[in-house]
Amino acid sequence: MYSIGQSKNAGKNAVEEALRLRKSCDASRARVAQLDAILTDTNAPLYEVAEAELELERLRPKFKKALAEVSQQERLLGVEGMAQYRHLVSSLFLQARMNALTVKTRLHEKLHARKFEFDRIERSFCRQQFNERKIVTHTEDSIKRRDPGIQCLARSYNELHKKMVDLVRTKRAPRNAVIPSEIDMKHLFKLDVDDNIWQDIGLDEMTDLEELPLWLCDEGVRKGIQAKLELDQCNKELHHLTHERKTLREWMAEEWDVLCTTIEDLDGGSNNKDLLYQLTESKQNLLHLCVRWDSALESLPVIRGLNTWEPTTEELK
Repeated sequence: MYSIGQSKNAGKNAVEEALRLRKSCDASRARVAQLDAILTDTNAPLYEVAEAELELERLRPKFKKALAEVSQQERLLGVEGMAQYRHLVSSLFLQARMNALTVKTRLHEKLHARKFEFDRIERSFCRQQFNERKIVTHTEDSIKRRDPGIQCLARSYNELHKKMVDLVRTKRAPRNAVIPSEIDMKHLFKLDVDDNIWQDIGLDEMTDLEELPLWLCDEGVRKGIQAKLELDQCNKELHHLTHERKTLREWMAEEWDVLCTTIEDLDGGSNNKDLLYQLTESKQNLLHLCVRWDSALESLPVIRGLNTWEPTTEELK
C-alpha cells in the first residue's frame, strides 16, 4: 500500500512540476515577444530599444533553458502522466481548481497555527507572572499581524471560486465538474469542526470521477443526520426524565407514609403539640411540592405500573 501511494504521489508531483515549468516558460515567452515588439517598433524611444536588447541578451538563454527543462520533464511523465498533464494544460477549470487547492491548503495551515497560538493565550490567561504576560502580549500582536494575510488568502481562494463558477456557467469546465464551496469571510475566524472550510469537495482530483457520499455532498442528508442525532438525544433525555419521575414518586410515597404514620401516632395521645404542628406543616409542604411536580411532569408519557403520587386526589386539591 505504501509503495502504491508513494508512486501515485510521485506521479502527481511530476505533473505539478511540469505545469510549474510550463507556466514559467509561458511567462518568459510572453516577455520575449514583448521585447521583440519593442525592437521592431520604429517609433520606440532609443533608450527602450537599448534596454530591450540588454534584457533579451539575458532572457533568451534562460528561455531556451526553460524550454529544455519543460521538454525533459514532459518526457519523464510517461503515458498516463502525459495524458493527465495535457488534460490540465488544456483546461482552465482544472488549473483554477489546482490553484484553489494549493491556496486552501495554505489557509488551513495558517488557521491551525492561529488556533495553537490562541490556545497558548487561553492557558496563560490566569497566570500573573510578568514574563508570561509579555509573551501573551507578543502572541496577541503576532496574531493580529497575521490576520490580514489569512484574509488575503481567503479572498484569493474566493476569486478562484468565482472563476470556476464562471467557467462552469459558460460550459468551459469538464462535464459533471463539482464547484468547491465559497469561504464565508464573516465567519473566517469563527470556525467549527464541521465548517465548510475544512471540506475539500470539488478540489480533489478524484471528486469528478467518484461518487461522493451523500452525507458529504447532499445538504438534505446532512440535515437529516443532524435531526436524527437530535431525536436520539431527545429520546435519551426522555428516558432519563421518566426514570427521575419514578424516583420522585417513590421518594414522595416514602416521605408521605412516614409523615402520616408519625402524625397518627402523635395525634393518638401525645401532648407534644409543637412537634405535631411542625409535622402538619411538613405535610402541607409535601402536598404543595407534589402538586408542582405533578403539573410539571404531566406532559411525560403514561407508563403502566408506575406508582401514583401517594397523596389522594382530594388531598392534592
